[in-house]
Amino acid sequence: MIRTALATAALMLAATGIASAEPSQEFVFDAEPHAAPITNRAGHWTPPGLELRVGFRQNGTLRVAAEYNGLRDYVDLELSRPDGQPLTEGTYTDVKTQVVNRGLGCVDQAADVTVEKLERAADGSVDTFYGAVEHRCEYSSSPDNALRMKIRFSRS
Repeated sequence: MIRTALATAALMLAATGIASAEPSQEFVFDAEPHAAPITNRAGHWTPPGLELRVGFRQNGTLRVAAEYNGLRDYVDLELSRPDGQPLTEGTYTDVKTQVVNRGLGCVDQAADVTVEKLERAADGSVDTFYGAVEHRCEYSSSPDNALRMKIRFSRS
C-alpha cells in the first residue's frame, strides 16, 4: 500500500513536470476592446485542441494558420516585409499584417513584429518559428485597438 502511494506520488510529480514544460506549439492572443478582427477577448491555444501551420508563400509572405477545436475558432495571420524579402530573426516596426478571424479581416501596414527564432529545412519549409506580433487595425482610430499575438511552432 505504501509502495503504491509512493509510486502514484512519483507519477503525479513527473506528470506535473511534463505539463509545466514549454509546449512545442502554442498560439496566444490578447485583443483590446476596439481591436479587430478579434475584439475584447484572449486565448491561449495549445495541443491537442490547437492545429498550427507555419510556412512561407512564394512571394515571401509568412503565413500562420491557427485552428482551435476543429475550426470552431481560427486565426489566419500573414506577415510581409515592405521590401518583399522573407522575414528573418529580428525586430521590425513596419511589417504588413493581415489577420482573419471568423470571416472578418483587418490589415495593419506597420505592425510591430519580433521573430525570436526561425529555422527552415533544406526544402525551405519552416521547422521552427517563435515570434510575437502587435497588430493595430488600420480602420480603427481608437487608442485601445491592439491585438497582440505570440506564436511558438516547432515540427519536433
